[in-house]
Amino acid sequence: MAEAICKRLRFSNDDTEQILALVGNHMRFGDVERMKPSTFKKFIRLPRFDEHLELHRLDCVSSHRALGMYDFTREKIKNLPPEEVRPKPLLGGDDLIAAGYKGEKVIILAASTIPTIWAEAQVASDTLKKIGMNTDFQALEWGTVVQRRASKEPIDKGGWNIFYTYLGGFGNITPAPAIPIQSSGTNGSWFGWPTDPKMEELRAAWFDAPDVPAQKKICEQMQVEFWQSPPYAPLGMYDQPTAFHSYLQDIRDGWPQFYGVKKNA
Repeated sequence: MAEAICKRLRFSNDDTEQILALVGNHMRFGDVERMKPSTFKKFIRLPRFDEHLELHRLDCVSSHRALGMYDFTREKIKNLPPEEVRPKPLLGGDDLIAAGYKGEKVIILAASTIPTIWAEAQVASDTLKKIGMNTDFQALEWGTVVQRRASKEPIDKGGWNIFYTYLGGFGNITPAPAIPIQSSGTNGSWFGWPTDPKMEELRAAWFDAPDVPAQKKICEQMQVEFWQSPPYAPLGMYDQPTAFHSYLQDIRDGWPQFYGVKKNA
């Protein structure tokens, strides 16, 4: 509704975006005392936060007149060092130049039809833009991303630089099915086709290891090698909750596994 009104009144895009943010965030002040420090800092980093705070004050004085959350927020902001609220980025334009980046266009394939992927794509791509990358953010349906990511062509012929996805199941448990770390180039690696002979040697050694302690030692070496020559960039981790009827038994812990499940008599 707010967006439609702004369009009808011909507000600018910037003002419309701010008005929608004010409407969408004004109820969050009720949670400020319970927010984790990181959540609170992210909240007060909203653009033109002083307007959010003033809207909350006006909302309070025109209704219940209780300004506890308003005062709490102001006092907490006052006691927070500026560098904690807006820390300097770990990377910037100078770092990119030092690494050899010359402003080349970076093609990003972002699947807008899968909510978890779409969320990480927006946040990560915004970060890339802020540190100085020349990004071409392309919002696509997942089927198109799957089709486009198979291309090995240069970007001027339909190629790409980055796509976002998530990994689950056994691929996150052992090196055996972990397809993203396979590093044999175009001879069998995953999309992006990384080449890392040392990682391939370690994977082969893991399969040949005589016992779990030996495999664990190799995995530690694989972790080190991963960060020396990353085949992909991990952005985070989340758990998927599982719900089931109380009449089921022998449900295994962890991600859903349906073998051995029984109904109560």
